[in-house]
Amino acid sequence: MFERAIVPEDDVKTPAAVFSRVSRAPQHYAMQVVLLAIGYALLGWVGQKLAPPPGYASLIWPASGLAIAGLIAFGRRAWPGVFLGALFINSMSVNSQALLADVTVILSTACIAAGATVQALVAQHCLKARAGYPLRLSGALHTVRLVLLIGPLSCLISATVGSATLYATGVLSPQALPSFWLSWWLGDVGGVIIVLPLCLLAPGNRDKVWWRGDALSPFSTAAFAAILILLGGTLTAWRLNTEAAYQRNLTSFDALTTDSQQALTYRMQSYARALNGAAALFEASENVSADQWRTYVTTLNLSQNLPGIQGLGLIMPVRAGQESRFLDSFAERGFEDLRIHPVTSRAEKFVIVAIEPRAQNVEALGLDIAFEQSRREAALHARDTGQPTITKRVLLVQDKTESPGFLLLRPLYRSGMPTSTIEQRRAAFDGWIYAPFIAPRFMDALTASQDALFDITIYDGSRVDPDRLIFSSMPADRRAKPSKYAIQRTFEVMEQPWTVVWTSKPAFVRSATTNEANLVLGGGLILTVLFAGLLLASSRREASTRQQVEQRTRELEHTVAALAESERNFGDLAGLSPAGIFRTDPYGFCSYVNEAWLEATGLSASEALGAGWLNAVHPEARPRVRQKWLSAVDAVEPLRMEVQFLAANGVNHWVDLIAAPRLDNNGDVEGFIGVGIDITEHKHAVDALRESEQRFQSLASFAPAAIFRTKADGACSYVNPAWCRMAGLTEDEALGHGWHKAIHPDDAKRLVTDWGQAVQDGALYRGEFRWLHQNGTVTWVDAIAKPQVNDAGVLQGYIGVAIDITERKQFEMAIAERDEQLALLAQHATDAVFRIGLDYRCIYASPSVKEVLGVEPNSVIGEPAFALVHPEDKAKVYSAFGNLRSAKSTGSWSRTDRESTRPPMNIDGSKPQPRSCGMRNSIRLKRSPPRSATSVIARKWNST
Repeated sequence: MFERAIVPEDDVKTPAAVFSRVSRAPQHYAMQVVLLAIGYALLGWVGQKLAPPPGYASLIWPASGLAIAGLIAFGRRAWPGVFLGALFINSMSVNSQALLADVTVILSTACIAAGATVQALVAQHCLKARAGYPLRLSGALHTVRLVLLIGPLSCLISATVGSATLYATGVLSPQALPSFWLSWWLGDVGGVIIVLPLCLLAPGNRDKVWWRGDALSPFSTAAFAAILILLGGTLTAWRLNTEAAYQRNLTSFDALTTDSQQALTYRMQSYARALNGAAALFEASENVSADQWRTYVTTLNLSQNLPGIQGLGLIMPVRAGQESRFLDSFAERGFEDLRIHPVTSRAEKFVIVAIEPRAQNVEALGLDIAFEQSRREAALHARDTGQPTITKRVLLVQDKTESPGFLLLRPLYRSGMPTSTIEQRRAAFDGWIYAPFIAPRFMDALTASQDALFDITIYDGSRVDPDRLIFSSMPADRRAKPSKYAIQRTFEVMEQPWTVVWTSKPAFVRSATTNEANLVLGGGLILTVLFAGLLLASSRREASTRQQVEQRTRELEHTVAALAESERNFGDLAGLSPAGIFRTDPYGFCSYVNEAWLEATGLSASEALGAGWLNAVHPEARPRVRQKWLSAVDAVEPLRMEVQFLAANGVNHWVDLIAAPRLDNNGDVEGFIGVGIDITEHKHAVDALRESEQRFQSLASFAPAAIFRTKADGACSYVNPAWCRMAGLTEDEALGHGWHKAIHPDDAKRLVTDWGQAVQDGALYRGEFRWLHQNGTVTWVDAIAKPQVNDAGVLQGYIGVAIDITERKQFEMAIAERDEQLALLAQHATDAVFRIGLDYRCIYASPSVKEVLGVEPNSVIGEPAFALVHPEDKAKVYSAFGNLRSAKSTGSWSRTDRESTRPPMNIDGSKPQPRSCGMRNSIRLKRSPPRSATSVIARKWNST
């Protein structure tokens, strides 16, 4: 599959061979190992800094390329340097708390370092076996094969060993393993492809890389520094852009979680208010009957007004030994069929004497909640503090699904008794109003974003503990899979600490992901590669290189600055911001808004409720917005409109307002729910786009090159003045397909066919053709057109440029005509005429060679041209030819040899039949633009 490099025996005397022998000296070996280890550690540190948040697998691992370069330069005996550098940097980066023990940390880092070392050794062996050292590249295909071998294929080793090690030690979960392996592999491949060529062509590495037989000059110090600066700037800009995007998206995600937390708190408070109402019932009447309690709970309509609540009940304390009298007293009030359970020996029992709806909670009737510590502690806490209190994680006896849940208890105190101190509250205590909750039902539809944009997981207590899980919207098999965005908060909910973890879902990640960082990285790397290629190609002409490099550097700096400015503008326009959310009652009066809505409208929470939000609408648009809103409310129809808000500080905000009615199960209107998306940046972007289009028109009008645009079907939509001058048409004549009439008739069919095929395929077009003006003038042009596509990849049209190449075409035709004339003269000349290449071999011999020299013309073609010259005359002929070839002499050269009886030599070295032959030689140097020597035309005639 690969070509082995053939190294001449003379190479054993090259400086590289001498350096190789010296490098094996003991005094240098330790230094080489240390230098390689330090270099690997430093570039490894750089690679860690390039790791995109929140992971720790770097996108580019420069140390992998340095490791291969070090083993190529120092020999494979320097492998301990790679191992020590990898061991050090991985020891610094591995989180020992995530592993099992210190021994495991050492073994893990050693395995990862061993994988990196083996990878470098394999790549170094493959490179030297296929290309030798110095590297000898025979062509593009050979180079591509080497890149594939030492890049994607060799880099499988370290990624596989490292990922397997972290998986085996428990650092990586099975769900995270594939993506982490891919990131590791891509990082190593990127490091090899970027760093290895830079090391091989670094300043001082002369004659280390050969391309098709010619040594490639290394980069100068200034050029190498410029490449590193450009590459470092690209990677830094990419890293900063990635970090900024991550923080921006994390802020957006934090806003969603804040809304979720507020909704959770609001829901719990609304349930507490329901318990307060029930407490008021008992405070108003000393003997509430079972029927009265049932009527009250039924009136609340729990399923509609308090979704997620399992029921509403009453818990009363009873002393041991007073159970019978206690049950009889409540039976008289209609609370029948009570049986206290479970039977315990506790001195005081907390018995559930009533709960509605009874059918779905019958198992809880008569339950002594004091039997279990969590329920008992929460009840005592509520009694002593007077605050509604929830229990820790419990399993409800009436829940057949055995899902985690909790109880909310609100203490009852006798009317008229003081409750300022704990002792007073205990003395006035009468019982508890309580509500049981099953966690999945309680958390259902907490916010519109839940289950769509994020998952929520709740733990009982102040830390994450799977054994104390209350609720999780994620399936169990997905909980171990890491999320790109995660926020954890611990806060009190009704006197009980809860730890809540919000994790992003793919939908949120997709909505928050932009290509800003990838554009910066891709554009910067392309610019870096182009810059390095230009420097490498021009390194052989040092005199002109400085001027070209300086000019190109200025252009690249300008391009990088323009790209950075464009990316900043793009980031401002495409940045995500939290959307405003609001709810209304059936009459359109606002009942809830979030912080983002308040920021957009510039109102306080109290001002935004009801119809107050309309006061923040711009005065000129307020009547129209009010009319549309009231019409939508009256018709119970969805509404979408753009609204301009005017804050108190005079700042305008444009919001895309979307609202839809909320219906209950019976189809009755509960109100409206809506979002407001800030589109202020979009409005500004439209203005900026219009201004950008105007700048393009101005630039194209003054450009010397012909510029044109077409629609998706290939019809011309714009041409600049330079195009009109080249084609000989006005702009109106050129639009649509009118430009066809200016095509030269001989080129029309080919051009229309090629252009139509390119448009049909959506491909790049490039071609040369002629314009024929009305006055008969012909203009040759070289045209190139690039397709323009939108974000969805749909072709929008073409933009192209055409360059006038008439002078070049005229010059090519003149050269062809001259060559044809010379060939005709040579065919009919009586003298022997030769055409000799710069490698001294004959390219052409006229038919008269046989008459003059006695040999067949075909026998000398491809052979050394001066083989027929007598040995004693060869030095003079070669010297004169060399002066012509090196341009020490120009024009023509001629020489008259002295008369001689020495016979000429045959090409094979044998002597033909002796003949006395004197020669006069006329040799003319043949050049091609721009005045570079290509061959020599020689003429010989018999002068005897």
